[in-house]
Amino acid sequence: MNNNDKDLTPRHPIGVVANRSGVSQDLLRAWERRYGAVTPGRTETGRRLYSDRDIARLILLRRLISAGRRISDVAGLGIQELEALVKEDRDATQVGSPRTDAGALDLGGERHLEAALDAVDRYDSDALQRTLAVAALTMGPAALRHELIVPLLREIGDRWIDGEIRVVQEHMATAIVKSFLESSRVPAIGNARPKIAVTTPAGQLHELGALMAAAVAEEAGWNVVYLGANLPAEEIGAGAVELGVGAVAISLVYVEDADAAAEEIRTIRRHIGPQIPLLIGGWGAASIADAIDEAGGVIVADLDDLRDQLDRIRD
Repeated sequence: MNNNDKDLTPRHPIGVVANRSGVSQDLLRAWERRYGAVTPGRTETGRRLYSDRDIARLILLRRLISAGRRISDVAGLGIQELEALVKEDRDATQVGSPRTDAGALDLGGERHLEAALDAVDRYDSDALQRTLAVAALTMGPAALRHELIVPLLREIGDRWIDGEIRVVQEHMATAIVKSFLESSRVPAIGNARPKIAVTTPAGQLHELGALMAAAVAEEAGWNVVYLGANLPAEEIGAGAVELGVGAVAISLVYVEDADAAAEEIRTIRRHIGPQIPLLIGGWGAASIADAIDEAGGVIVADLDDLRDQLDRIRD
């Protein structure tokens, strides 16, 4: 075997690749699915194996992302093109962008969004909390959710997938936004607003999709009961019944085990019965579309579709 053959031979498990390239396993899988950044080999049992060339590509991609490029723009380039861009970025003069002052009270939704994203980039949890607090003083509840919260969560999710922010930044922002949303909510008086339970099932740790769904449901006039993430199907079903909800919304971001995820959806349906609408969104929903259809669930294409579905249920 010559050196070139060795470079192309799939022989490294994903853990080794993550350690050598600096690209986390979750992010690596996302880059594969969404952009085809690398195409690993597979063992007879389906385990991923990567070549030396794959590792080299991932290292170059990580360097380009760190320099400010988007993974969608560079994932399809060849090794030589990637190397040329890395050299270009290294040689180029870096010009920093000015930071946004989150202290002024006359900022619009767009400026608040810029300030919040800047705080996330700088790992500045205090600045992010201040930005949200200032926005709450200067924007109405609906505008706050529509112009700041939902776009912020969407952008953070996109930047995490593109490798522009780290998992710790996504988790920090999620925790702060979750706390802010929970503290700023005003419980409905009486039974005027229908209830909706929003959550992610077992194995689904990322809350951004569920938090966005909760924000949109709140804007649509629903009384949102946010149950948190990674909740077993039996608990989701039992909680929904006890709460007397008019709908259940589930977020599926990454589905590693389609059979297990499908069984979670079927179990939720068995517990809540056939009458309660079951809305399921997120990137992972399409991978278990048959199971969702079998369970009488509705796949929600995006946040606008979620709003339409909720309006139809209320009507």
